[in-house]
Amino acid sequence: MKQYPYCGAEYPDDAIACAIDDTLLPGAAPVPPAAAIASRKERIKIPLSFSIVSYLFFAEGAIRLIGFVVGVYAVLVLSDDPKTNVSVMFCRCLLNLILGVFFVLLSRGLRRCSRVSRACALVLIWLGFIGLAVGVFRCSVTLHTTGHQAAKEFLLVYVLGFLITLWAYRVLTREDVRDLFFKSG
Repeated sequence: MKQYPYCGAEYPDDAIACAIDDTLLPGAAPVPPAAAIASRKERIKIPLSFSIVSYLFFAEGAIRLIGFVVGVYAVLVLSDDPKTNVSVMFCRCLLNLILGVFFVLLSRGLRRCSRVSRACALVLIWLGFIGLAVGVFRCSVTLHTTGHQAAKEFLLVYVLGFLITLWAYRVLTREDVRDLFFKSG
């Protein structure tokens, strides 16, 4: 029998905490919630390519949050200039904050194999395909009409972005990665 030192109540040897205030009894080994998470991570082996995709979403969120901080600074510095539309700059800052937090949480949801996070990531990837197609079209029109060197460089950036987005889509739709979301849920 274990005796709780504060009130003197006696508990069986297998008791862990006081029934009244949930304080651990002397000699009881606590079971940390981190142990349950660690055991789940051991069961689910996440492929490296999937980890990289989740970190790409995290990087997007971090870049957006940095953009928020820079934007707030710009609003504070440029708010006295009559040519500056402060309300538009403030809205862009707020949008960067919201999207930054969203992308960081999306990355975390992907690492936890959340089905909703995977669906959101796939929708964002498809929207990215559409945005990249529009960007390539605009660059090709600009390149065709003006012949600017900058348009060629932007076109290369869009092509690189398309390849990365296509790779992320292929990783998220691969059978072994897809199974992670349906076995863990």
